[in-house]
Amino acid sequence: LKLIKFNPMNRKEYLRIFSQSKAIVDVSNAKQTGMAMRVIDAIGSGKKVLTTNTWVRLQDDYNPHYMHVIDLRKIEIPNLFLENETIESSKDYSIDKWLKNLFIG
Repeated sequence: LKLIKFNPMNRKEYLRIFSQSKAIVDVSNAKQTGMAMRVIDAIGSGKKVLTTNTWVRLQDDYNPHYMHVIDLRKIEIPNLFLENETIESSKDYSIDKWLKNLFIG
């Protein structure tokens, strides 16, 4: 519990910690549909993701080597996820790609 913060972080502190991290933990709202922005940021930045959001399994570039869905009642993280250090998404998560998809289709 010493590693978990429940207070909001300012953007500068968030970015500092984010850049130093190998993996990002995302505990999404149970009503979340689609991927959370934190998950998209992590994947686009080459970070691994541990999330409660089962929607990541539906993504066309879902890869259990760098995305893992956890159950908060029984957290289990496979060795394969922990051992593999490099990730590469086949999907473009850039803002440019998002805007093109939004306005051009």
